[in-house]
Amino acid sequence: MEESLKRELTDYGIDLKMAIYRFLGNEEMYEELLRDFAEDENYFGLLETIPQKEYEKAFRHAHTLKGVAANLGVDRVEADAGQITEALRGKKPEEVDRTVLDDLVKKLEEHYAGLRAILEKYAV
Repeated sequence: MEESLKRELTDYGIDLKMAIYRFLGNEEMYEELLRDFAEDENYFGLLETIPQKEYEKAFRHAHTLKGVAANLGVDRVEADAGQITEALRGKKPEEVDRTVLDDLVKKLEEHYAGLRAILEKYAV
């Protein structure tokens, strides 16, 4: 992994030493999985299901996204997805506060876009 990419990911908030440690020091594998994460189907599924008020599906997407982000050390996305998970957990559609949910999704989109922008700068 390029040093400049490492620096930008660290500035973004990823604890690279710990994240790469989880992958037994394999930087190439970590980078590949991080790039895959930037195109994660759960992120896009979440964005599709919320406007449709498919909150059970949205919950599953957010929960999975949270777990993958945690494994990769993408703490901002993990926190955002976790907040969305909790905003949806066990709620009937009429109980979901759309204003709060929309604010949480906006924050997630901003953090996800930040990660994607960094990775696009260093596209292979």
